[in-house]
Amino acid sequence: MDYHNYTVDELATDPSFIRWVKGDDTDAKQFWENWQQQHPQKSAEVQQARQLVLLFLSNSTSTQYEASSEEIANAKIYIRQKIQTQPVVDPPRPSPRITPHFYRWAAIITLLVTSSLTFWWLNTPVELTTYQTEFGKTRTIVLSDQSVVTLNANSILKAPEVWQNGQPRNVWLSGEAFFEITTQPDASDQRFIVHTDVVDVQVLGTKFNLRQRRQQAEVVLTEGKVTVNSSTDSRNEATYTMLPGDRLQTQGQNFIKSQVDVEKYISWRHNRLFFEEQTLREIAKRLEDDYGLQTKFDNYEIATMVFTGSCPTDNLSVLYEALSVALDLKIHQENQLLIINNNHNQ
Repeated sequence: MDYHNYTVDELATDPSFIRWVKGDDTDAKQFWENWQQQHPQKSAEVQQARQLVLLFLSNSTSTQYEASSEEIANAKIYIRQKIQTQPVVDPPRPSPRITPHFYRWAAIITLLVTSSLTFWWLNTPVELTTYQTEFGKTRTIVLSDQSVVTLNANSILKAPEVWQNGQPRNVWLSGEAFFEITTQPDASDQRFIVHTDVVDVQVLGTKFNLRQRRQQAEVVLTEGKVTVNSSTDSRNEATYTMLPGDRLQTQGQNFIKSQVDVEKYISWRHNRLFFEEQTLREIAKRLEDDYGLQTKFDNYEIATMVFTGSCPTDNLSVLYEALSVALDLKIHQENQLLIINNNHNQ
């Protein structure tokens, strides 16, 4: 994560920064101490953000403060909105009779009032609309900016009804979706940011597929340009820029970038599931994520078999038949359980 351009409010709502202020995370402590040494010009912002966090913690009824990625992003939106809408008032001319102590206490009171208002804004909830799909179903959503999101099976998208001009367009995804993002020629802030538990994807006007399952994420870009960074590891400051045809996937805390045939990764939008050199274990995970199916293998060797092929998303029996013929298997489904055996054992 690149904190070099972070504002006070962004620092104060960053999970790693909060853990450092609380003093209960040795990794965060080491990171922020080193970061301050490397960026001494940010000392004033760091101290102001630290005071905001301490003030909040002192007034909190909870002994811990842990925020989700959605809550953190919401906080950033509302803090910026409220700060930007506050009127600018010229300070009164000082009277010669007022002592320096007066100004010192006035500054302290002003800081406390501003901090209190900031944390009131921080905890003001953002009203989000939730869009959800069932197993085996897809859904097309047109957002208020006319961006189109195609939501894959067993997925959830959360987005505001409207966005404020001058603010980035933030949405939150769990599952898989294909995004077709519009540009906003009259908006001062063109950014569209998709937040997940693993990565944040920032775009302007573009088309891309984002899949986030099992604490791993995969981004495939079909048009335009996007940047991706980790939303979980504050020590990873790397930002990855993607061009059309790029695929970026996470493996633990690492990112792997490659060039792919994007149509194979977005085939689900056209009612097709495509598998290329995938093991049956990997296919079983896809069926569980998208259809809620559990798979039982007769033995370990079956799970490691490799398959390439496709089938309609609404007719998995075509996939079962293809697997049976190609790999000499017997496949039987009982409700939501898929049983796969060697054909010669039956």
